[in-house]
Amino acid sequence: MALLYCMSLISYVFGWQKISDPETIAKVLKQVYADSTKKVDEFFAWILETTKHPATVATFASIMFAPQGQLSFKEALSGCQMNNVPVCLMYGKEDPWVKPIWGLQVKRQFANAPYYEISPAGHCTHD
Repeated sequence: MALLYCMSLISYVFGWQKISDPETIAKVLKQVYADSTKKVDEFFAWILETTKHPATVATFASIMFAPQGQLSFKEALSGCQMNNVPVCLMYGKEDPWVKPIWGLQVKRQFANAPYYEISPAGHCTHD
């Protein structure tokens, strides 16, 4: 019952039709990649296919309404530091969501961690 409620809420509040619309997906992909000539046709087709799966709305709802993690980001970083877990920071300079300044703040805490600010690169620096 709760899942059905979440699915209805997602459809109403977030407008699942708008979120899964090919035009909306194309706009988001343009933000993800700094290089607008990047060929994402296969990835785009896979995303569109996935939006039509019967479990997609429920899966999206479970992510959107999931409880907060047990550790905050700051606590997780402290755990890495206490346990000597190596950290490497890599950011896309043109990322519209995760700004490089956030990485620089983490870099202050991990002075010896390599820090790479890649350009041109958006959110998906590995592509």
